[in-house]
Amino acid sequence: MCNKVALGGTFDHLHIGHRALIDKALESGCKSIVIGVVSDKLLSSKALSMLIKPYKIRSKKVMEYVKKKTGNKINIIIEPLNDPYGATICGPDIDTIIVSEETLPRAIEINVIRTQHGLKPLNIIIVEIVKSEDGRPLRATRVRLSEVDENGKLLANMSLDF
Repeated sequence: MCNKVALGGTFDHLHIGHRALIDKALESGCKSIVIGVVSDKLLSSKALSMLIKPYKIRSKKVMEYVKKKTGNKINIIIEPLNDPYGATICGPDIDTIIVSEETLPRAIEINVIRTQHGLKPLNIIIVEIVKSEDGRPLRATRVRLSEVDENGKLLANMSLDF
């Protein structure tokens, strides 16, 4: 039985890839979900960071999405991520992590750190990377640039054919 599942991300422009991660957490059967949302402090390394909405707005959108899906039937904890790990490296009650194929190496790193600290490794659930209409990975950066919408539909042809 799953006690607590964790996932994390920037969650800017809550797109279908983000929703797939959250939905997988909701489907996990865990009693509690911890969603780490990258803090404003940690954003400076992100592409087009000046265009990313503030933490308060992003975390509110995540909570609204979860509540719309579940009501208040599951315990949801949203916390700022000030580093790449959040509560996953020290939370003894967290037993599962949801990651994309792209972030799987981070989950493996988390398990190494947990083991070094005498904690059980997390069960890793991998979600396939969601692709946009053009078959390329859907990323919030592409949404920020108005190349695709939050559902992966193409908005602009970004090819530079001359």
